[in-house]
Amino acid sequence: MKNNQTVPALINLNELVSRLISSYQPLAEQKQSFFTNDVPTGLSVTTDQEVLSTLLGSLFYIVAKTSRNNSISVLASSYDDRAVISITDSSPSGSYGVLYEFQHLQLLSKEIGGFLEINSYKNKQTVISYNFINAGAVQRAPLPHLRVA
Repeated sequence: MKNNQTVPALINLNELVSRLISSYQPLAEQKQSFFTNDVPTGLSVTTDQEVLSTLLGSLFYIVAKTSRNNSISVLASSYDDRAVISITDSSPSGSYGVLYEFQHLQLLSKEIGGFLEINSYKNKQTVISYNFINAGAVQRAPLPHLRVA
């Protein structure tokens, strides 16, 4: 990042995810896995595109590298002033043996007001969630009964 300042931009998440996973699809296919983009087509957020692209690209690389024989699903949602991108890997190989690679991504995620969460479940499913500030969220109007005199 330049001067530690974020540069907010309106980003179509479906298009960004499609572009990024196409770069890592060959690696996933080497592991008999594949990505699916389940992000709604019209979902957009306002945040620093460079940071978000770097973070997601790194996550997709790690997941593709460690996945075996499965589908890697990418989902996203937005509510109020937050957005969440989730990567679900139901690989029979279990949770990631390279969790230390996520440490530097946790620091990067904080640059745009976000955090990473990694959950591994007994059914060998791992979900990585990235929750971050959607700077372009519509501000709520004040309640009508709260009048200022």
